[in-house]
Amino acid sequence: MECSKHHVAVVGGSGVGKTTLIQLLATTFHEFIFKEFNEHDVLEARQTLGLYHAFILVCDTSSMDSFTTLSEVIPVIKRAKEGEDFPCVLVGNKTDIDARVVSERDLAKLSGVWLNSCPTFYLSIQENISKLGEVFLDEIETHNTRLSFRQERRNSINV
Repeated sequence: MECSKHHVAVVGGSGVGKTTLIQLLATTFHEFIFKEFNEHDVLEARQTLGLYHAFILVCDTSSMDSFTTLSEVIPVIKRAKEGEDFPCVLVGNKTDIDARVVSERDLAKLSGVWLNSCPTFYLSIQENISKLGEVFLDEIETHNTRLSFRQERRNSINV
């Protein structure tokens, strides 16, 4: 049985671990096709961002600048998706570094304000990668189920 491919934008500032995250996820989760975007790419690719099915948003927990960058690019992504809900996961990476300045609470607040309380992960990229992939797949499936239900309701109302 062939599984469908999900086009996933992995977004975050420079040096937050996007490339490593993609490499680790791609070896296990073959249903994803990844494209990496830094903050500058997001601003330049506003029109094409809307074409991506799902998003992994990454910041470095030892860098408040990387967290601020996510805070600034999320509204751009939301505009590109034209108000559509979209599956996403918010990742606070590099928790193995002692100088943490971005807390789990910061991530949860950002998720609650901008992202309909999407799942958040606070981890070292070397740990929990399979759990992140599984939760992300669940998030996509939940999103697709909601969309199917809405479409069925619209169709039944229009009959």
